[in-house]
Amino acid sequence: MIAIYMARQRAPQWAFNLATKSLVLLCLLVPMTRANTDQDPTAIEVTAAAATAVIYSETFESLSSSERRDLSALQGKIIAMALFTQNCHWCHAQHRVLKKIVATCPALAPVMIGIGERKQPLLRALKRSQNKFPAFLINRNLSNALDDLNVPKLLIFNAHGHPVLQLDGHVPEAELTTLLNRSAQLEC
Repeated sequence: MIAIYMARQRAPQWAFNLATKSLVLLCLLVPMTRANTDQDPTAIEVTAAAATAVIYSETFESLSSSERRDLSALQGKIIAMALFTQNCHWCHAQHRVLKKIVATCPALAPVMIGIGERKQPLLRALKRSQNKFPAFLINRNLSNALDDLNVPKLLIFNAHGHPVLQLDGHVPEAELTTLLNRSAQLEC
C-alpha cells in the first residue's frame, strides 16, 4: 500500500486538482481504506497500481496524428511535461535545456504539451527545436487543473507518477538539474 498525501501546502494547486479529479474516478475502480488518521487525516491508502494511474492513464492527442495515447510507456521514469506555444522564444530555450539534461540523465522523460487549437503551428515550433520527445496537444483535464496556461511551464512527475513540482518560466540547466535531483530524486 502507498499513502498519497495531496495537501495544498505540499503540492502545487494543479496537482491537487488533477489528482482529486482522477482520484474520484479511481474510487469507482479501486477499493480504498482510510490511512492511519492519527498521523494524517487527509491521507488515503490505495494500491500501487492505482497510485500511479493518475498521470499514466491520462490520454492526449498526438501532435503528429489524430491518435490518442496515454503515458503508460513512461512508467518508472521521471516525467517533465513541457508546455509550449507556437511563437514562444523561452519555450524553445527550455526545450534546449531539456535536451541537454536528457543527454546525461536517461531516467528523465520529457513530454511536449502544445497549447493551441491548431496542430500545424505547434508542429512547426517543434521542428525548429529539432524535437525528438513525444508531443501532444493539451487535454481538457490538464487544462482545467492548471491555474493558468502561461508558458513556458514545466510539470514534473516522479517515477511513481505523482506530481512533485510546477515551474513557471524558463529554468536554466543547472537550476533545473538541482530541482529535479531534490524534488523527483533524479540521479544523474
